[in-house]
Amino acid sequence: MANQAVETIREAERKAQEIEQQAAARADEILRCTRERASGLTEEASSRAEKYMQTKAEEERRQEEALIQLALQQAEQEIAGLRSLVKDRESQAVRMILKELIER
Repeated sequence: MANQAVETIREAERKAQEIEQQAAARADEILRCTRERASGLTEEASSRAEKYMQTKAEEERRQEEALIQLALQQAEQEIAGLRSLVKDRESQAVRMILKELIER
C-alpha cells in the first residue's frame, strides 16, 4: 500500500511536470507569435507612415510649385506693365525734348 501511494505520488509529479513543460512550450509559442505580430504591425505602421509622409511631401512640392508659378505670372504682368509705362514715358520724353529743341 505504501508502494502504491509512492507510485501514485510519482505519477502525479510526472504528470505535473509534463503539464508544466507543455504550458511553458505553449507560453513560448504565444510569445513568439505575439512578437511576430507586433513586428509585422510595426513594419506596417512604419510603411504607412512613410507613404503618408511621401504623399504629404509631394503635395507640398506641388503647392510650392503652384505658388512659384503664380509669383512668376504676377512678376511677368508687372514687368509688362512697367515696360508699357516706360514706353509711354519714353515717347513723352522724346516729344518734350523735341519741343524744347524746336522752341530754341
